Amino acid sequence: MVVWPQELLEAFVGQIPDKITLQRCSLASKSLVVASQRRLFHSVSVKDRTSIRRATQQFTAFPHLRPYVKELDVTSSESTTELKELASLLHMFPDVTRIKWSGFEWPKFLVTALKESLQNPSMQSFTLMVCDDVPPSLLSHAAASVSQLTLWHVTLNDRAGPAAEVIPSSQLRHLSHNIASMMGKHDTILPLLPHLSGLEKLEDDLSSVSEFKLIMEASHETLKKLYLRRLDLPKLAHISRTPPMHSLRVLDVSFVYASSKLCILALFSALPPPMSIPHLETLSMYIGPADTVPVPQTAASGLREILDAHGELRTFHVELGWRRSRAGLLSLAEYIRAQTPTRIRVSGSISKQSG
Repeated sequence: MVVWPQELLEAFVGQIPDKITLQRCSLASKSLVVASQRRLFHSVSVKDRTSIRRATQQFTAFPHLRPYVKELDVTSSESTTELKELASLLHMFPDVTRIKWSGFEWPKFLVTALKESLQNPSMQSFTLMVCDDVPPSLLSHAAASVSQLTLWHVTLNDRAGPAAEVIPSSQLRHLSHNIASMMGKHDTILPLLPHLSGLEKLEDDLSSVSEFKLIMEASHETLKKLYLRRLDLPKLAHISRTPPMHSLRVLDVSFVYASSKLCILALFSALPPPMSIPHLETLSMYIGPADTVPVPQTAASGLREILDAHGELRTFHVELGWRRSRAGLLSLAEYIRAQTPTRIRVSGSISKQSG
């Protein structure tokens, strides 16, 4: 009887895309059980009472499956009983690396369980998505414990007081910050500030300009990649006012406007001066959607001058969104290519937008 190496079995099972086939593999041969179960239970999602009860029963009856769980996606309820079951579930997964959480209730026992999970050595990523009244101490613990933190539509509990004292950490490397004006509250970043000294990648939509400024002040010396999403002209003005980013290598900007009178130079004129980002290597931007995009006539050399000034720039990518005037966008694309210095590799695409 041929005994296949476990690494080969893992690679074989890793190519199976659906859970039904994985379940069949786990029943077909003893040699495939472990590899199949690792895939089947890699990600666990609990969204309602039924899935919470099912997960609790399954991992209680079969504790050998617990180390296979690496990603946990939770939508919590308002029931105290179910929240206690969720807290117990968290304790079952000591090797989880990613937690995504949505919820509005934060009893002390649940916050304690989440903090303990965040402190597990295996934890890498924590996402709070559509969460209201989050305890500041939870955010502070998250920032001190994981390398990637995502905040999407999150508000803090103003009544909880300041975050408990947590030893500042520079472990956080990637912050995605999109609060999108949740009830006008813009205080989510305050518990994170002591932990941003090692930040290397930031994604932000500038929903709160004041919070963006605080982030940049705390991380501008180490930031290597900056992704700015859905900017308009008022937000655009704040880019050039950022502190010098001497470590920045990648700048990716999504610029959305609806006026045919605007052109690409409006965006370039707002970029930080070359001396502020001297080592920029990759510049990517999405522009649109708009009905028409005119080719600039009065400043034909403006784009070349801007690109020439960034001496280490090697890659320039532009994606253009359009609704009707494809010809106008093609003309703009030709203008961009003609104005780009030959040392820079230019690429782009045109994507149709609805509306």
